[in-house]
Amino acid sequence: MWLSDARLGVALAGLLLLGACGFQPVYGPGPDAPGFQRQVWVEPGLVRRDFELRERLVDRIGHASREARYTLSFEIDTEETRLALEVGGQFSRNSLLGTARYSVVDNLSGKTVHTGEVRSRAAYGGTAATYPTQVAADDAEFRLARSLADLIANRIELTYASWPG
Repeated sequence: MWLSDARLGVALAGLLLLGACGFQPVYGPGPDAPGFQRQVWVEPGLVRRDFELRERLVDRIGHASREARYTLSFEIDTEETRLALEVGGQFSRNSLLGTARYSVVDNLSGKTVHTGEVRSRAAYGGTAATYPTQVAADDAEFRLARSLADLIANRIELTYASWPG
């Protein structure tokens, strides 16, 4: 019994110390949330990976209307590399390299306030069967799009304060 009371006391003391050090959540509902939340409209894409990237960006930076102050547009290129060859000539390991180029335009002035390019990689295994290989490839493309979106969101978070306006 004493041991569980001691653990509870240590946990409470840790929470008090954490609050005293100035720790604050980045995306909290209070006034300390970043100023770019819901200020950037992300243009929709045409294919599934564009949709996945856009949805992840909206999750990270907030959903904004078309009338938002800024508009982010992007373009994704992917390159597939076959990494391993099994006996019988079937490829067993594939890698996707994704490059996303993006730009943010200030809708009031029409000027580009930020541009960038990010890269990420995702891999998947293949088999002689077509369907499982396609499912694995689709999953790798999904993971790649999410990774690219996270990199873009991080760059926006880091540069937003320097944008004009």
